[in-house]
Amino acid sequence: MFIPEYNKKNGKQNYYSNLRLVISGSVFEFYEFSDPIMYGSRLRRKNKDGDVLISSTNTMTEEEKLMSSARRAKRNISRLIRANAFKWFDSDNKPYMPITLTLTFADEIRDVEKANNLFSNFIQRLNYSVNLIEKKYSKKEAKRNLLKYSSVIEFQDKNRGGVVHYHMIFYNLPKMIKIYDRLAKIWGKGYFWVGTKTKNRKKDFACVNNSKKLEKIVEYFTKYISKSFEDERLKNKKKYFNSRGLIKPIEIEVEELVDMIKKQMPQEALSYGADDLKYKYKQREKSFNYQKFDLADFPEEMQEALMLAKMY
Repeated sequence: MFIPEYNKKNGKQNYYSNLRLVISGSVFEFYEFSDPIMYGSRLRRKNKDGDVLISSTNTMTEEEKLMSSARRAKRNISRLIRANAFKWFDSDNKPYMPITLTLTFADEIRDVEKANNLFSNFIQRLNYSVNLIEKKYSKKEAKRNLLKYSSVIEFQDKNRGGVVHYHMIFYNLPKMIKIYDRLAKIWGKGYFWVGTKTKNRKKDFACVNNSKKLEKIVEYFTKYISKSFEDERLKNKKKYFNSRGLIKPIEIEVEELVDMIKKQMPQEALSYGADDLKYKYKQREKSFNYQKFDLADFPEEMQEALMLAKMY
């Protein structure tokens, strides 16, 4: 039941809906909630001094809050990767193929803040190099940060005693001339690997060129996110980074439109489904049904569904 509700106190529209659809790339996720969910601007209760009051009905333990944050982070990174892969285009209107990159330190750098500063410097230098050489920008224009990426932190615990390293995926990195020579100079802090590291593959500009390979990358990134939330070294620190200006997943809560789009889904595209999944909200346990469709192999149906989504 979709119920619009005008919030007189802040002049914004709130609404309630039992259905929700999230579209990221070729993946369509459908939620059907047992109770209506409120969307829109929520007014926080405040005391007479203006301090925000925390609801005493929120009974989640610290462990439950951590698990909830981890699930949310994994959803976010998965959706961002799918929403941005193959969606950035070069000057000839051809989509860039996503490129993965792993950065490690030669020195024993275990301090996350120090490592993150060095990582930020690398991003700036890489942007400058690509803008100058591949994009032919002037030295002034080349200072802009135009590369789009996502990155997660991991510690090399097995063989290096917790040295920091980074896993990245670039969404619009052009094919770089002499990429390994240039990255060695731009990174300059240790080792790196472009693409998936295998024993037999030669050094090359290996890219993610289909949806199956992309799902493997999503799987790897969510695994790293899970590990990061269990790691005390990253407590109260950022577990992953995204460049500015990434394409966001499409979220739709208008029930009539969600129903229309769901009717476009081929049953063969259903990759996962589960009913009566439980979640806790304040003092009540609620439930929802969930279905995930991947339309990568159904381009016509996907285009029809995306056309409907533009009505939102």
